[in-house]
Amino acid sequence: MLSITTFRREAAVERTVRRFSKFITDSRLKDHIRLTVVDNGQSVSIEESDHVHVIPNENFGGAGGFSRGLIAARESGASHCLFMDDDASIHMESLERTWMFLAYARDPATAVAGAMINAAHRWAIWENGAIFNTRCYPLHMGVDLRDPGQAFGMEFDTTGPAPANFYGGWWYFAFPVAEVKHMPFPFFVRGDDVSF
Repeated sequence: MLSITTFRREAAVERTVRRFSKFITDSRLKDHIRLTVVDNGQSVSIEESDHVHVIPNENFGGAGGFSRGLIAARESGASHCLFMDDDASIHMESLERTWMFLAYARDPATAVAGAMINAAHRWAIWENGAIFNTRCYPLHMGVDLRDPGQAFGMEFDTTGPAPANFYGGWWYFAFPVAEVKHMPFPFFVRGDDVSF
């Protein structure tokens, strides 16, 4: 299940839902991927369908919204949940790639943390994971994706086991529901995804 939490970013989330709805109708995974929008602002106008569900929610911040999305994933029997920001701009095919990667993963605890690209310089990595040590230290910030050497170097760096204090932001974070040991705090905390 894909879970997007939003708070009064109607245009951004509605655009994402339109793109998802168009994509999923022709996807070979259309029977496996559902989108739940947790609406913390109770302000979106999204038509529900077989693939899209909206949950009006009180504004408990990002963590509270993602907690509600996780509850919905558990209630639906989803094996995995993908948290995604309401304004994330992804290639929708990434959903299929993530699903396939997790389907073939040998370790049942495998998760996928998506990289974030700098919005002002769409060729530069903003963060491709981070190390948490009192605060988050972004990894690979500034890698120029136009430079094959830098791009391959970043890929090579990410092929080994992740360190124990590795962090992946909730802008694109897919994980097995069964591996969740505790729910995120149901209220806004700066860096709320770190405690998860």
